[in-house]
Amino acid sequence: MTENNHRIGLMGGTFNPIHNGHLLIAENARHQFLLDKVYFIPTGPSPHKNDAIIAPSSMRCDMIRCAISDHPDFAVSTIEIDSAEKSYTYRTLEKLTMRYPEHSFFFIMGGDSVFEFSSWKNPGRICELCNLLVAVRDDMDRKKLEEYADTLGQRFHARIQLLDTPNFSISSREIRERIQKDASIRYLVPREVQTYIEKKHLYR
Repeated sequence: MTENNHRIGLMGGTFNPIHNGHLLIAENARHQFLLDKVYFIPTGPSPHKNDAIIAPSSMRCDMIRCAISDHPDFAVSTIEIDSAEKSYTYRTLEKLTMRYPEHSFFFIMGGDSVFEFSSWKNPGRICELCNLLVAVRDDMDRKKLEEYADTLGQRFHARIQLLDTPNFSISSREIRERIQKDASIRYLVPREVQTYIEKKHLYR
């Protein structure tokens, strides 16, 4: 990250694999909230995932790099996979704000995740350290989401803004299942990611 005062988007996840839905959300966040950069942060050891089904971190990073290679404002951060600790959002934010106190951070999350936010580790600390950008798909109940966001705002003093994004309902799990069934994943992931998966025989 640069030393200037920038608005930095953070998009965490397993990215197992990264797909076009992730990229759509990141690009909409960059455009709608005038972000200077969006960093994709693949998880290291996760408290919520079964590591047996997750591709090696080096390969997940490679796929992200393939996916964003033509976008100058997208980058990958290995801050979580380089850590021996379990990946918790508040820990990552504490490290980033300590290293780059001049930056403003915007954590990008899916609309579904906001309803689980209060069960995350140290949600109050997360809200102290960043703004939350919540992606709202076309098929979501926006009013319900706004009401819940207001509740979180009051409870945790959260700075929550809604991010409009096209409906892209495919998930990484569904992509892995399609690969196992020899179904096409064309147009679901960037072509470079598809080529990488085929070359490395991932998710077979």
